[in-house]
Amino acid sequence: MNNHNTSQLSNIPIEVMCMIMQQMEIVDLVRIERTCKQIQHMVLREIQKRIENWSQTSHSADDQLRMLVHLSEQEAKPCKFDPITRKVTCNVPMDPVEIRLCWDHRRQVHCQLLERQRKAQNRDKVKLINDGIVFTLEPSTPVGQTTECFTKGKFCEIDAAVTKEQDCGETMYALKVTALRVPLELLASC
Repeated sequence: MNNHNTSQLSNIPIEVMCMIMQQMEIVDLVRIERTCKQIQHMVLREIQKRIENWSQTSHSADDQLRMLVHLSEQEAKPCKFDPITRKVTCNVPMDPVEIRLCWDHRRQVHCQLLERQRKAQNRDKVKLINDGIVFTLEPSTPVGQTTECFTKGKFCEIDAAVTKEQDCGETMYALKVTALRVPLELLASC
């Protein structure tokens, strides 16, 4: 923005700017946040308020990220925004996914972040936007113990809990993703 536009922006009452921001899509708020330093703090506050309200009021599948956890599709609901790191934390309300192993050995479990297509003709189409998330199940974990795990992909970070179980000589792991953190730009693009 040049100085002339900046001075015009400062003449707009804050209440009017807040009302305009309340009507904007989150994609537009993210764009403004990156380009206009003068009102960046106000925009980040609106994004934070929107995400906190989102977690309480949103029940639509369009308002959630989707992820595959060992071939099981799960919802990730945005619940918190950190304006310093510009990361959105999502809760993943899921039942543990059971992974059976015939032998007690290291096993990599893949997770993938999905993106729903927003266009009307592609409404049901989904594409992968992250295939770099892997949990490694360790054979040295004692039976019955739950281990907190953290993994990071190209775009996101995942917290999970892995419990090792034994069932008739078969080793079984229960994997439950507890939290997902994604950059604000990624949430806005979905």
